[in-house]
Amino acid sequence: MGENMRLKTRPVLVSRKPNGHSTCTLIGPRQVLVLGETTGVATPCAIVTVLPSGEVETEPVECPLPIGVHFHSACLIGKYVYIYGGRFVFGFHDDGSASYRKSPDLWRFHIRRRSWQQQDGGGSEVPWPKAMYGHTSTNIDERLFVAGSWERGGRDCSIYNPIARSWEQKPRACEKVCLAGSVVVDGVLHCFGGWGGAGPSALWSSCNLSDFSWTKHPDMPFTADSPAVWSLPPYIVVCGGSGHKETHALHLGSGEWEHWGHALGGAGERVAACPLDSATTFIHSRSGSYIVTSETMVRRERDNRKRAEREAKREAERERVAAFNAAVSLAADGKISEEIERLAPRVESTLHHLRAVIPTPDTDMSAGT
Repeated sequence: MGENMRLKTRPVLVSRKPNGHSTCTLIGPRQVLVLGETTGVATPCAIVTVLPSGEVETEPVECPLPIGVHFHSACLIGKYVYIYGGRFVFGFHDDGSASYRKSPDLWRFHIRRRSWQQQDGGGSEVPWPKAMYGHTSTNIDERLFVAGSWERGGRDCSIYNPIARSWEQKPRACEKVCLAGSVVVDGVLHCFGGWGGAGPSALWSSCNLSDFSWTKHPDMPFTADSPAVWSLPPYIVVCGGSGHKETHALHLGSGEWEHWGHALGGAGERVAACPLDSATTFIHSRSGSYIVTSETMVRRERDNRKRAEREAKREAERERVAAFNAAVSLAADGKISEEIERLAPRVESTLHHLRAVIPTPDTDMSAGT
């Protein structure tokens, strides 16, 4: 494994599993909002909390979205999670196959109040985007950026301003973005894999979020539909996904791909990932949920904390010495001032005596010669 990242995987028991696609959104310290198609429960939404012991608690959350919603996106903006689009089973055809309905709705979930509110376009001059699913979304300066979809070539991009309740169109993606795994690293949205029309794709494209310019990169050495993707500097990890039973990592410095072994969770199936911190990631899939930890990142964080503590101690010592020196200097200045005040009368008396016995320059020294 590159640079000895040393990934450790531990299964955790979450009381609900998605039938396929789901989303995971970090909403608090080690707290994840899980949303996706689920059977046998009353709501497709739950909050999963990873406890200090490593165990998890699952809190079902009442949700206005259909129980079978999937292929939607979820994004944290301020105190809300914005859920956009998706599709769900609306009925069945005569041959027994499912009939799907696409959703044009945008909902926001108030994290503290556990409440939902449907959004509208307000006075937007730009038409509300048509119903879409399979897209990806991210937060840009407290606005919702939406890229790609299953339809219309999968390249449309737009951004939603929650305050103005308005949409703005952005440059189209250079390649199709549909059911891709995505992550933002240093202001760049990276999209990996997805659905290529005939099956999972090997596409890798990126969008610079400062100007919304897109770049097409060389294809991945594998295909994956809805893989789990997260940042592990200097790598981006691409794990599992439909058609992909392995874990690969892209070194952002060299642009080279590395094979890190079997999938850490969600092998061969659509999977969602949510970083809990810089070293730990929560993975959620139909086959189960997992906590993936990089021992290397844990060690780095520990070393960084120790360095920070040492530097804090050195800085505190420097401040203590500076304060001591300042106090000594102040005391010395005060003592000198006291001595000057104490000696001033004596000096003045001595000068007065000297002036009396020593001729001044005005005295005529030539008298009597």
